[in-house]
Amino acid sequence: MSDPSQWPKSDPSQWTARQWRDNGHMVATEQGGVFVLDRPADTDGGAPPLLVVHGFPSSSYDYRHVLAALGQHRRVILVDQLGFGWSDKPDRRYGIRLHADSVEQVLASLGVTTVDLLTHDMGDTVGGELLARSLEGTNDLVVRR
Repeated sequence: MSDPSQWPKSDPSQWTARQWRDNGHMVATEQGGVFVLDRPADTDGGAPPLLVVHGFPSSSYDYRHVLAALGQHRRVILVDQLGFGWSDKPDRRYGIRLHADSVEQVLASLGVTTVDLLTHDMGDTVGGELLARSLEGTNDLVVRR
């Protein structure tokens, strides 16, 4: 995660899609490159990062109007699932396990081991898979809520 003092002072709700992309970065996963926007908290409220997983056929850019509010007291990590937004679009079969695997790898690369979820539509199913894996103990990620 970048230094909070380096986070842009401009309002993300006013960003163009290109500005959104320019303020994020790509994370290499076994499945392909995943776009991530990693917003530091304005002030640390002690909560784990909020992982935001968008729905179909959308991208993390849908959350631009609420990002400032979400990030007031916690780090917010938004991903574009493979095949969507700024992430790679590999020519392969897409499925929930693929998306959950790539999100797990993104979080591991960021050193994140505990999250709260904010999901929508298809992201609900990806979040559900991450939660199931957490409850089963088949991954190192703790999904708190």
